[in-house]
Amino acid sequence: MIFKILFGSLILCYLFMRFKYRRFYELSRQLNNDILTLPFLGHLYLFIGNGEDLMNAFKYFGKKALNNGGMSALWLGTKLLTVIADPVIADYLSKTCLEKDNITQMAQYLIGNGSIFAPVSIWRPRRKLVSLNFSLPRLNHFVDIFSQQGLILVNTLKRSEGKQPISLFKYLIAYSMDSVCESTLGIKLSVQNNSEHPFPKAFEYQCRIYIKHLFQPYIYDNPFYKLTPAYAKFTKNNQIMRDFVKKVIIYNIYAVIFNIGKLDKIKTFLEMMTNKSDGEQGLSDLEILEELLVLFVAGTDTSATGAAFVGVMLSRHPEVQDKVYNELQELFGDSDKHVTAKDLTQLKYLEAVVKETLRLYPPVPITMRMVDQDVTIPSGITLVKDSTLLIHNWAINRNPEYWGEDAEEFRPERFFDDPPKHSAAFASFSLGPRNCLGYKYALMAISTVTIHLVRNFKLVLPGADINLKTGKCLDKEKPLRVKFEVMMKDVDDFKVRLVPRTK
Repeated sequence: MIFKILFGSLILCYLFMRFKYRRFYELSRQLNNDILTLPFLGHLYLFIGNGEDLMNAFKYFGKKALNNGGMSALWLGTKLLTVIADPVIADYLSKTCLEKDNITQMAQYLIGNGSIFAPVSIWRPRRKLVSLNFSLPRLNHFVDIFSQQGLILVNTLKRSEGKQPISLFKYLIAYSMDSVCESTLGIKLSVQNNSEHPFPKAFEYQCRIYIKHLFQPYIYDNPFYKLTPAYAKFTKNNQIMRDFVKKVIIYNIYAVIFNIGKLDKIKTFLEMMTNKSDGEQGLSDLEILEELLVLFVAGTDTSATGAAFVGVMLSRHPEVQDKVYNELQELFGDSDKHVTAKDLTQLKYLEAVVKETLRLYPPVPITMRMVDQDVTIPSGITLVKDSTLLIHNWAINRNPEYWGEDAEEFRPERFFDDPPKHSAAFASFSLGPRNCLGYKYALMAISTVTIHLVRNFKLVLPGADINLKTGKCLDKEKPLRVKFEVMMKDVDDFKVRLVPRTK
């Protein structure tokens, strides 16, 4: 009897849900959703497993969209996501749907109303002020910081050259944290020389919690979660990060007032923001804290992951690495001179290698937006209010209609010979008005550290079978296994072997 009552209640709940979300189901049918959709669960059953399983599920829906005119449907429980893999459609919708989806609200615990996830009403005026700090002349000054930190990285890596394979990411995340901290806050964090610093450990823990919350909201949105030791640890790590940035802000203001403590002539993001902060026209102290956290959190992992992917792709493609090295030799010779912003503008092949790597392996493979009102796209399909838009950067970057039939291949020359047919076809730094504000900063940081790596080491794929006549890696055609952990990362932890170069 009890079973019949429960079963009947489930049927009634399901019928009510079908009626309540009837417009969602109609949209799903228009998107030719032929994937088994379970009642109440939707497609969540495909997202069970580890980070690699999650990324494989996202890739599956991206390919579905590519084979279905650039769009497909994805159900996370009762939440409908419209997956976009066509750059033209993505470009249109990224300019129309500006609100971030509520699935990203977990990040607000860490960065508050930082502009990356803030509501449009907060994001729009703040973006205008923050964007002034990202002009190219100002960014050029930071290349010196990247180069100095790159030299520290090289000296650290020399202890591991020629030995067992190492995790390149382990070293690059420390390099990135030091670079971002110095250019953002104006202090030397020295993570490369102090792996026990509490800030990076707190940052790593918060990232793990964020990804768990994304796919286990029934645990982390549960009010009882706040009573658990895990929540206490989350709160503690959040406070560590905020207190660290607050102390630096206070020190900076004190230094400006008394004209002391200037570390160098480079003007940091913090100095530029505090000089503009006048209460009414500039940013408040809280707003500065939030934006600095955004810069640190977003800039650190993105740059480190992007640089690690570049290193791995160079190890998988020795012929490409040789071309990069030859280009560096033409510019630098055997010198160990610092890299400058002017140097970066002359290294065209390196730039193509970095972009081609980020095309195939964007650190942020997907972005989500809220559809806050009905939106009809040029094809005539109407995206329904309160549904979610999933812009599939991974799939857009591999769309053969815009990149050719060899879109899955690593070929840096395509940026010379056959550039993309649409500007939105390269979606590695998101699209539209809410794209990544620091994409030039990231490209500079990635390119600079790659220069230091290639000048000093030959990056070799561990256990690779090399053709002795051509020097090509016979394993390069094997797909790189990736996983989803806030950023997309290599399953094998970016393992490479370093062989010292003779000068």
